[in-house]
Amino acid sequence: MTYYLKHLYLSKKIFVIAVLALLSNSNDASIFKENNYSPLEEDEAFKVSFFLNADHLEVFWEIAQDHYLYIEKISVLNGMQERIEFSFSERQITKIKDLFFGETSIAENFFSLDIPYNESDDNSIEVIINYQGCKKDTYCYPVMSKKFP
Repeated sequence: MTYYLKHLYLSKKIFVIAVLALLSNSNDASIFKENNYSPLEEDEAFKVSFFLNADHLEVFWEIAQDHYLYIEKISVLNGMQERIEFSFSERQITKIKDLFFGETSIAENFFSLDIPYNESDDNSIEVIINYQGCKKDTYCYPVMSKKFP
């Protein structure tokens, strides 16, 4: 009797695996497509723009829905790899308990910061912005970099 039960259990298991394999290769396998997640490209998730003013450079992020930018992961360097201080409005940030980094400050939707910039200063000619963000509870992007100009 136990041989029969083991054989029946094994047969059902093989059947379920075969059905799942067929469904996963089927074009109509919508139950699998629903949970399939492909992250946005970095430049889609975090669109960066630069605006040069008389005495400062404004960096502006347009952040995709359900994505956020980590404030603590933003760094600004000049062409000599020296840190540059920057400023931003505290009203743009929210504190959250993040799945990956614990309690942290983030920006959602839009974020901008100001960097002192003087075209006549040799160290200001190139500015490198490093930043990192995530898709909410799903995926963290590696650190990204943008250069100006």
